[in-house]
Amino acid sequence: MSKNNPNHNSENTGLPPQIKASSSKMKWDVADYKITPTADFSEKDLTNFLRMLLDKKLEILERSKARIDGGDIVIDHNEMTDQMDLATMSVEQNVIFKLLDRDRLLLAEIDRAIAKVSSGDYGYCEGSGDAIPHKRLELNPWTRFSVRYKEQLESSKARYAR
Repeated sequence: MSKNNPNHNSENTGLPPQIKASSSKMKWDVADYKITPTADFSEKDLTNFLRMLLDKKLEILERSKARIDGGDIVIDHNEMTDQMDLATMSVEQNVIFKLLDRDRLLLAEIDRAIAKVSSGDYGYCEGSGDAIPHKRLELNPWTRFSVRYKEQLESSKARYAR
């Protein structure tokens, strides 16, 4: 989210202000987001897609927080003298870091899609401008491309890889 976005939290937590802590759970309020309907996507459609995006974002944030708080990531190895334990922990931490990085990239895609709900660009292929079918968005609400355009991209990538 950009700094000009009213939903952006100025603290470096990565969490917008509409996340409310109730016990240990965070909650999203869809009403805090601007929704811009288009000819292909009604306000109801966009509200449903926005809810799906926010739910997935919440799931990722909670999973990432659990990984970090779970003690799986240890920075100080002074207490560990056994080389096998240290090697095992290092491998486990590398896997966790890769999972966290994958989640970070997915969060960026989700944030991009959320911004597009506000701007009126949500649900349109970034390559062709065509409306992405609702069924595709239901399966992957942060998708940026139509199936046809994605196939063209992959075909081009395969040609250049040869």
